[in-house]
Amino acid sequence: MKTAVLSLIASLLVTATYASPIDGQLQALKGDNYTARGDARIELKFAYANAEGADAAAIEAAVLASLKSDMPLDGRLYLLRTLEWFGSEQCAESVASLLTDSEKEVRDSARRVLMSIPGDAATMALATAMRSAKGAEQAAFVDALAYREDARAVPMIGAMLKSSDPAMVEYAAIALGKIGSADALPMLKSSWTGAGEQRAAIEAAMLKIGADKDVCVKIAREGASPGTRIEAFRTLLQLDAGSADEILGELLSVDAAEGRSQMIHAALVEGSVAMQERLVQHASGASMADQILIVAAIESAGLSQYEPQVLAMVPAASDATHKLTLLNALGTIGGDNSFDALYAALLADSKNKYIADAVSRVRAPSADSKALATVQGSGDVAERIASMKILALRNTPGGIDVVNAIAAAPGDRKLRDASFKAMESIGNFDSIETLIALIVNNDPQMRAAQRSLKRVGLNFGAPQKLWNEFFLPALNAAPNDQVRGNIMVILDGVDCRQSLEYLKRYALDKDSELNPIAMRTLSRWSSPTCVPVWFDIAAASPEHRDVAVQAIHRTVTSSQIITKNHTDRVSYIVRSMKKAPDAEFKRQVLSVLDEPPGNIRWMLKGQLKPLLKDPDIAEQVQAILDKC
Repeated sequence: MKTAVLSLIASLLVTATYASPIDGQLQALKGDNYTARGDARIELKFAYANAEGADAAAIEAAVLASLKSDMPLDGRLYLLRTLEWFGSEQCAESVASLLTDSEKEVRDSARRVLMSIPGDAATMALATAMRSAKGAEQAAFVDALAYREDARAVPMIGAMLKSSDPAMVEYAAIALGKIGSADALPMLKSSWTGAGEQRAAIEAAMLKIGADKDVCVKIAREGASPGTRIEAFRTLLQLDAGSADEILGELLSVDAAEGRSQMIHAALVEGSVAMQERLVQHASGASMADQILIVAAIESAGLSQYEPQVLAMVPAASDATHKLTLLNALGTIGGDNSFDALYAALLADSKNKYIADAVSRVRAPSADSKALATVQGSGDVAERIASMKILALRNTPGGIDVVNAIAAAPGDRKLRDASFKAMESIGNFDSIETLIALIVNNDPQMRAAQRSLKRVGLNFGAPQKLWNEFFLPALNAAPNDQVRGNIMVILDGVDCRQSLEYLKRYALDKDSELNPIAMRTLSRWSSPTCVPVWFDIAAASPEHRDVAVQAIHRTVTSSQIITKNHTDRVSYIVRSMKKAPDAEFKRQVLSVLDEPPGNIRWMLKGQLKPLLKDPDIAEQVQAILDKC
């Protein structure tokens, strides 16, 4: 009582000395103005968060006083939230008095404040309330004490393990596990013996606190759930390797046991070298399921010392999943010795992306050197092409320089085609310069160079840089329109505002020889960014209206259109509608949405709403929205 009086006097003195800087916000929280209440919450939170010393104490005192005033319920709940964030230990007694409030939400919020603020007073308030609470409320107080991780609460919570309510026993076990005090172990072990459905929670708590070897062995063999059996086995791996090895032997002798797969995996990843050797030896003659399990664990742990054993399993693997598991592991743990097996598998299944990924990852410097030397040499073209594919797949250091050199010089047609193809995946800026030069010089393999240059541009993902540094200079330096057109035809691989403007200039110039090329390139554009340009073309060239409508419709319907945001398919149309030459064109453009595609229907209401203000199409827009 004396403490409470002193605390109250201190609060009153602080309040008297320092006027609360939040009086206005507290008044606003009582008001009916929704916006003002929202602003007051933000301002109060900011003030409390930044207050120190006497200012913080004054704010806290004002908040506590307001909790007992005529503050509406939502205001009281928010004030309690601020105490949860910023409250000091001095507010514990005032908040504790709210644990008996008539409003359940206030009682719950007060409990959360006491759970969060520092000091013994908060712990004692929660403990006192827990003794008298019943059912779900008592469980909530147990959890609150566990959150504070105060070992002094262990005897009180431990006594609840004897409750006749199974749910309360489980709550108590979980709480003791959270607190983590070794003092709880005897109580948990005692209740474990006769436990029923709460057995798994008790086991989990003992393991979390630190169960001894005998308890871990028993749980690993007879645990109430796979989770506790696995965790007990993992604990044994560190606590007593001999006991863990004994249990592992039991697991290997049966095909099915709860948690078996996870325990075997844990033994390989976390166990001793002797245990790893035992499992790898077991795998050589084990079932396919066990081989997959053990090899996946070897791969997960990166145990490269077992490359020979995994490699030896590959020839006998006929099942696709089995073989892929082995090859994937070799991609991670393998070296030069694994490369031939991986590459042979890729040749046999060239479109398998998982095998290709394994080939790209395997650490095989000798294979890289051999492939590089083969490509640079003058031997069999087929071998050089195969080696070039390896360079591209593995992005071998120095490989792209060799590829660029082959592409730039006259030579075997198939070999150069392969170099263009390699550029599509590992090309650099030099590759772009090389391909542009081939196009400008009308190289005999210009068409293949155009195809690859477009793909390189799309894969680079930096269209602005490519336009400024490569494509625009090449277009400006082109000796004639034929060369210029040969570059323009692939500008749909350089999607930026400037490239669109460049094409639009020729698309609007009906007298230019490059007009048809510009139109064709725009019609293949791979994103909705071209929509405004098509509106401009339709407005300037009535004869191109139908083409423009088709191109705009394509941005909505084609799966080849790439968008950063799915809403772009429609937003570009909405934003460009003001450019439409007349009402009929607007209606033609919108007709693509008369039967809204399912993949964009969800967003049309928000996207099309602004168009309801356009009298030319308001009725059509409303009809579309009615279908969404």
